[in-house]
Amino acid sequence: MYGCFACGFYLHKRCAEILSDEIHHPYHPNHPLCVEYFPRKFVCEICRDLSKGFLTSCKQCEFKLEFNCAFNYNSIQRFSDGIVKSRVNHFSHSHTLTLFNSSEELNDGDVCYGCKLRLRPRDPAYGCFECSFYLHKSCVEIPRKVSHPYHPSHYLHIQLAEASKARCDACREENNGLAYWCSQCDFGLHLLCAVNSLSVISALKNDSHRHDLFYFVAPQYLAKSKIPCNICGNDCEDSFYLCLECSYYVHMECIPIPLDVFKRDVHMHTLTLRSPETVNDGDISQEYYCYTCENKRNPEYYFYYCKQCSESGGIYTAHIECVASSEVRNF
Repeated sequence: MYGCFACGFYLHKRCAEILSDEIHHPYHPNHPLCVEYFPRKFVCEICRDLSKGFLTSCKQCEFKLEFNCAFNYNSIQRFSDGIVKSRVNHFSHSHTLTLFNSSEELNDGDVCYGCKLRLRPRDPAYGCFECSFYLHKSCVEIPRKVSHPYHPSHYLHIQLAEASKARCDACREENNGLAYWCSQCDFGLHLLCAVNSLSVISALKNDSHRHDLFYFVAPQYLAKSKIPCNICGNDCEDSFYLCLECSYYVHMECIPIPLDVFKRDVHMHTLTLRSPETVNDGDISQEYYCYTCENKRNPEYYFYYCKQCSESGGIYTAHIECVASSEVRNF
């Protein structure tokens, strides 16, 4: 081993010997690679991890490999998820974004510009390290337009929040990052507010309010948000119903939704309201399907189920909206 004891700097004999060598690498056969010290963050082209320090790089192509990946490539499992673009140009940023695996080396305050959630270690993401601009890989890959149950009359298009309206029509918080927006109606939703509610099938029609009510699961960044329930006055936190027409918010417990319902035109037995937290592994109610409207159910939503059918080995589960509404309207 070679070392500088004054600086605490050490190199294996083999590592020191290859510092001046040109390397012909099978992952980059067109040009030779050389070893250099790189003090800033870079992304390894094999493992997609963030790194800094010694690397092997191509001066012509900006191709960079971590030291370990460069010399142990036979044992490397390459970052792979089908056909993945290692670099993309995204409308939200002026520079090219590079695919990488998020790591602890990012600052605690670094969040995804699209959904505003923190980048967790090992999250695949695209980033511009010059600007500290990051997007989850999943946020880059979301559809550019969606047909949304909260606004079924027109498609919502993804765009920069500052180019759309100031507030989200669901949570009423300021729009920032990416948002889905309808320019014809000036209707907009945060990225996560839109994605979390895409599985809502129908509106709840209830005598407690004159307009349709929609189920809403609050994104993580709204955990400290103060959205008071219009009936009890306490904060709505995780999930609740909302009226998009008049900013009306209400806990599920505050709506007169019956715990048990018998409707002959829906099912032959009494249906019981059930929380998703009460469903265990292997429970037959884990089948995420509504037998009333014949559409999928979101596993994070409350639902009605038939206890009698379940005890006899059968199954009948349904959306709340499909059972408790005085009228069911599918989108």
